[in-house]
Amino acid sequence: MNATRDLSSLPFATPGDITIGVENEWQVCVKGEQHCIDLVQSILASHHYKSLCDRTKSGDIPRTRLQALEQWIEKNPEKIWENSWVRVPYDNLYASVKGYF
Repeated sequence: MNATRDLSSLPFATPGDITIGVENEWQVCVKGEQHCIDLVQSILASHHYKSLCDRTKSGDIPRTRLQALEQWIEKNPEKIWENSWVRVPYDNLYASVKGYF
């Protein structure tokens, strides 16, 4: 990070905001495609999900448990996700913001 930059030039920055406009809390809900949603990506990358898949394959638990989770992820017509963040691809950031990361 370049300490000589004017932080007030960042989007969403306000004077005295020590977070530099970054929201570090989970939002009540966000809207977007599943590949852009932190909650979905975290679930799919989790050890719990892998274990659920493995236990379903071995017959240890009924397939309906895994199907219920997958349907919740795949069939969300409103594309509204509670308690999550939206992931913004680095390439979508403005050049002025990219200089800070």
